[in-house]
Amino acid sequence: MSENQLKKEDGLGNAMSLKEIDISNKGSINVGELDGHSTESDDEINGQVNKPKLSKKEKCSRYFKRLPHRISKATPNEFKSWKRWLAFIITITIIFAALPFIPTDPSNLISEENPNPVINWYSLVPPVLTIAFAVCFQQVLWALLLGIFVGGMIHFEGNVYHVFVYLIFQEVWNAFNMHVILFTLTLVGMVYVMHRSGGLDGLILHISKLAKTAYSTRIVTAFAGIVFFFDDYGNTVVVGSTFRGLTDSMQISREKLAYIVDSTAAPVAGVAIISTWIGAELTYFQDVADSLGLNMSAYDMFLSCLSLRFYCYTALLMVFISQFLARDYGPMLAAEKRALLEGKVLADDAKVGKDLSVANMPPADTPKRWEYAVVPLVIVLLGSLFGMFWDGREAVYEAGESLDIFNGEAWTLAIGSSDSAKVLFYAACAGTVVAILMPVYGQTITLDQSTRSFLSCIPSMWEAVLLLILAWGIKATCSYMETANFLVSILGDIPLNIIPLITFLMAACTALAIGSSWSTMGILLPIMMQLSWNLGTKDPSQDSGLDADSELIFWLTGAAVLDGAILGDHCSPISDTTVLSSVATQCDHMAHVYTQIPYALTGGALAALIGYFAVAFGMPFYIFYPVAIGSIALVFIIFGAKLPSAVDIEKDPVTASNIDNIIVKSPFGRLLTKLSGGRF
Repeated sequence: MSENQLKKEDGLGNAMSLKEIDISNKGSINVGELDGHSTESDDEINGQVNKPKLSKKEKCSRYFKRLPHRISKATPNEFKSWKRWLAFIITITIIFAALPFIPTDPSNLISEENPNPVINWYSLVPPVLTIAFAVCFQQVLWALLLGIFVGGMIHFEGNVYHVFVYLIFQEVWNAFNMHVILFTLTLVGMVYVMHRSGGLDGLILHISKLAKTAYSTRIVTAFAGIVFFFDDYGNTVVVGSTFRGLTDSMQISREKLAYIVDSTAAPVAGVAIISTWIGAELTYFQDVADSLGLNMSAYDMFLSCLSLRFYCYTALLMVFISQFLARDYGPMLAAEKRALLEGKVLADDAKVGKDLSVANMPPADTPKRWEYAVVPLVIVLLGSLFGMFWDGREAVYEAGESLDIFNGEAWTLAIGSSDSAKVLFYAACAGTVVAILMPVYGQTITLDQSTRSFLSCIPSMWEAVLLLILAWGIKATCSYMETANFLVSILGDIPLNIIPLITFLMAACTALAIGSSWSTMGILLPIMMQLSWNLGTKDPSQDSGLDADSELIFWLTGAAVLDGAILGDHCSPISDTTVLSSVATQCDHMAHVYTQIPYALTGGALAALIGYFAVAFGMPFYIFYPVAIGSIALVFIIFGAKLPSAVDIEKDPVTASNIDNIIVKSPFGRLLTKLSGGRF
């Protein structure tokens, strides 16, 4: 019996099809049952049948019978793979079997305050379990939870209550951490409101007026990635989805757009003095300051590392130098060749995900007014700076300085002693209120629409917040178990100058494997900075407690963790920002990964050699910047090829064949052609 033959009349005598019956009654009608195999009555079909009541014992029995199926359905597919479990078990078995036999040297840890340092091999169990589980199963949240639980059970001798209270609850209830969570949610909510009111679209519209050719469009897109410094997620979604139509019209490949978006979002958010990233970074620095007894605020520590964030700067330089020189190499060169010569911004076999631009999109008739975005951002920026200045005024008075905004020493003292997380939260609240009320007053959207847009950020941010909480938890677990002591005792007499380079590579590999820069920071920052501090030469007269040379290594180590985590993120196909960049730009995900990796590795190599190695061994840090700029330009000139604009190709079709020859004959092009069997 076909579906069209199955008709039923409703209460008004109207015939309804099978699908209409299903929708109107909201029941779970099986097509197969109705197709000649059902013995149900009309009342049963209408969902009006009176089912027999089950006793509590029968309900309980039915629940437990269905429980395995429900658990199986809710379990991630990665957990069902026996190969992954086998790899995980073999990995941790080998590592844990070797740890007790690793020689240790506690001499670097012994001091008057701590004559008998705690050194236990099992202090490495939490981070090893976390990283191994995340690598094998690609489930970062579960990996962090496992590391916290196992480490807590070891330290607190099986007391589950203490595990929850000391490793989770206290970290969340901490005033500083709570303000960080609230600041992050508030700032992201403000971005949602700015997008819904048309403010972000208006800002992009004004910026895009400068884009007249493919060359200028690439540059303008890169600058747009800098403008939206306040959040990497917001940056990726807004710039990627808004500029996609413009770059398509200029025959710029989606791979190039995804690269520009991805390689500006996290680096600029990571070094911006006001962003959602700084909230997480401040919590990690605050924990380091508390554990080492440093006379510095978290914001002061962040600023001390700012000039040493070599990978963030090389990543941004790679983006801009590539666009200014109009040169590319590697798979990116092949993608640009396809877009220019064939007019294909996507490969024929490209797979793209769901378009995020439709989410929270303002109606087409919404006025695009840039002030709805700029004014709230200015309020957050100025509110944060002057708020910290006012919040830290007591330190200025104690030092005998005048509270004058033109007094540089007053700014240093005030920001260094301010409660930065609290001030950032209050500034974000002020900016959000303005972002909500401005379009309401301008009758662009209603108060209800603004409020709903703000609240809609919460479901999208729960995973990021949970990730942040669990990162604090694994940090607390390692702190309780003295993980840093064991690492220091293993390294023994390792040269202090090599620590930043080792840290950078370790952070990059960890983030590449687990796909989360924030988790990598939470795991490694307290461990590696404490390691650097313990190995350094002490000087109690300094705020950091170290002499000048050791202090430089200390800040280099902190910057290396933050930057290595971002490098690993850029190379990881499972990174949330990498995936989001692909989705926002509607680019094939693996094509984005393959085209971005050569650029990320080039920037990472320069940051490692010219930055974390050379500066650690005595090169002034400011020498890094001109050397990096020159090195990047040489890389594009030697290994890349210059592409003309689409207009030039249209005027002179012969150029197309010449450009094709240039691409193939470039050193990287020849290697790529050979390895790909002529595909590129």
